[in-house]
Amino acid sequence: MPPNRRLALLLCALALFVFGFLVRTLGSVGPAWVTVVFDERSPVAWLTSVLLASAAVAAASAALHAARPRPLSLVAVLALAAGLDEWFMGHERLKEALLFGPFEGDIEAMGILGDLPLAVAGLVMLAALVPLFREPPHPWVRPLLGAFVALSACALTLDLFAPIDPWHAVEEVIECVAAALVFAGMLCSGARPQVQALADT
Repeated sequence: MPPNRRLALLLCALALFVFGFLVRTLGSVGPAWVTVVFDERSPVAWLTSVLLASAAVAAASAALHAARPRPLSLVAVLALAAGLDEWFMGHERLKEALLFGPFEGDIEAMGILGDLPLAVAGLVMLAALVPLFREPPHPWVRPLLGAFVALSACALTLDLFAPIDPWHAVEEVIECVAAALVFAGMLCSGARPQVQALADT
């Protein structure tokens, strides 16, 4: 089977798994899905963390064989950090510590300061992906990472500006899909284009 076909089947299996998981998880609880997603140990948060950790492993593996390993290594570190943050709610706890620490519970006085770490992390991830956009290791990397950036920007916008209920629950679902996209992009980064694979045989 040609390498690109195997990779396409793998990506389709990933897409079907994530889609089926979300439909099953959210559909099984009906109107209570917002409450379920808000739970810090929700199945959606678990899947997002697993996908980000898997993206970290895939990026690290791709970096071992890449001509320019530094961008993939940086993405691996950032994806792992994002997965840990998602599961342990790192940026939420930091925001809470700022609110009830220096600002003594005054959310208006805190303003956007509590959201700055999340925004900065997003910009760092975007900067890390720039080399992969310029010289993608595989032709499918650019569209996958482009979709990841678009969905991540949408999720960040909802997190910063939208009302909590129900938009932050929607944000969690979007983050899960975005995590699947960056995992797919890292899987492609570790695969050789079909033309190169045929030339090596």
